[in-house]
Amino acid sequence: MNEEVLNGEGQEYFNNGKKAFIGKYLNGKKYGICKEYNKKGRLLFEGEYSNGIKNEICKEYNEEGRLIFEGKYNNEKKMKYVKNITRRVDLYLKLSIVME
Repeated sequence: MNEEVLNGEGQEYFNNGKKAFIGKYLNGKKYGICKEYNKKGRLLFEGEYSNGIKNEICKEYNEEGRLIFEGKYNNEKKMKYVKNITRRVDLYLKLSIVME
């Protein structure tokens, strides 16, 4: 079976018709600036891919659309936190409870 290798801009969709992915492909793998969405159409990830792997600067959002991570990836691993909103909120909540 001869399958076509994706190159260039592309989109993926869920069965419900909502976008799952918008970005570029190079040799069949995600490449460059991409966006990923959940089944409700909310943005979950925007950032860079290299050879199908998350690399460089990105932002991640929770299911409600709130920013939970802004930082850097290196080969699918979070390497540097520019902002980690979840951690900051958790720390604030813990401090608030202790201080009351």
